[in-house]
Order: sequence, then C-alpha cells, then structure tokens
Amino acid sequence: MTELYATKGRTLVEMEDIWRAILSDPNIAVGVVRLDPDGELRIIEANPAAGAFSTIPWSEAPGERVRDIMIPEVADYFEAKLRQCLATGSRKTTSER
Repeated sequence: MTELYATKGRTLVEMEDIWRAILSDPNIAVGVVRLDPDGELRIIEANPAAGAFSTIPWSEAPGERVRDIMIPEVADYFEAKLRQCLATGSRKTTSER
C-alpha cells in the first residue's frame, strides 16, 4: 500500500492515532517501510505480529534493511512486491489485478 493511498493526503501527525491503532493489532503483521535514496528498503516501524517473519528481535528492526532482517523466503517476496508497487505506482501487484 502506498503512503498516499493510506493517508489520503493527511499529514503524519494527522495519521498518528490511526497508525498506532493499526500497529497495535496483534492479529495482523503490519510494517512501515521507507525507500531510501540509495534504493534500500528499510523498516521504519512494525507491530509485534511482524516478528514472526524476522530473524532478529522485532524491537531491533527499525532502521534495518528488509532483506537483512526478514526470513529469506519472505524477504525476497516482500521486497519484490514492494518494488513492483513503487515502480507502477499502484497499491496492487500484478497478481492481484
């Protein structure tokens, strides 16, 4: 999901309560990822449920590269889908259309 789609143009301050509610849901794995100028995808924040896909304690994930902390099978798939969304500008990947 792209930031613009998720925020509907609202600022991060306006979205803070919404993000906190989403990230606190124990039933779904949710994370916020940043695309750095060098092309790396880094974890900004995630909820504890996302820890099931990590090779390190999830509390240590912020700032780390997606490919360095997620189990390899998940990291490859997740990163490929994120890059596809970024390239197309769509929140849906090809397989979902």
